[in-house]
Amino acid sequence: MNLASDVMNFELQACNTTGLAPAYGVRITDVLASELDETGIVGPVVTLNGASATAGVDYTYTPPAGRGGTLGFELLKPIDPGQCVTIAYDIGFYADVPANQLWSNSASVDQYWSLPPASAQEYVGIPPTAVWMTNKATVEPPAKTVMQPGTGEARIGEEVTYEIRVPGVPMNAALDDVVATDILDPALVFADASAAFADGAPFGLSTAQSGQTLTWALGDIPAGQQVVITLKARVANIETTDA
Repeated sequence: MNLASDVMNFELQACNTTGLAPAYGVRITDVLASELDETGIVGPVVTLNGASATAGVDYTYTPPAGRGGTLGFELLKPIDPGQCVTIAYDIGFYADVPANQLWSNSASVDQYWSLPPASAQEYVGIPPTAVWMTNKATVEPPAKTVMQPGTGEARIGEEVTYEIRVPGVPMNAALDDVVATDILDPALVFADASAAFADGAPFGLSTAQSGQTLTWALGDIPAGQQVVITLKARVANIETTDA
């Protein structure tokens, strides 16, 4: 899956398949993994006994209180024999998930009753059922390209512009505490460096220079994102320069 763009379409279903009487007061909980972004949930859409259900009339819904929270549903109407309740919603991912993590989204029926709860017997719920997910990813090295001059050749005193992408291609995982280093050719003199995210968002860049070695502390890079460094250098007038 792609953390930056994929959306999971979850469907929960609980059925009264073997009962001879309605199941009352059914309570369903869905425990979200912390990798799932609860702030972007679309839905839920609930159907009960084959018909569209209305929140506050047919069921109550308690949204997750925060990251890693729980969706809670309590039916105000029974599930008839041979019928089901279906809950569908869409949810995306947080972009700060490290590579190669394993997580699950689990749902369970916590309780149901033989009659309306005021005069009923409570039955043991159904254990959780989980859907497992992972974000397989390989750390990609930076990619450096000569942008100017277009020929790739420059004369003494001319400026050369490079583009450095970190990582070289967008990754399906977040990168933490990233530090990028570039070693300039001896014939080049550092002039300037700036950066932005690949989507155009601003990025504050500070360059540490030691001789021909340039170092940038880039911090955390979200999944699906790149930091694009624009590096400018000048061809030096020294004996080793190939004019």
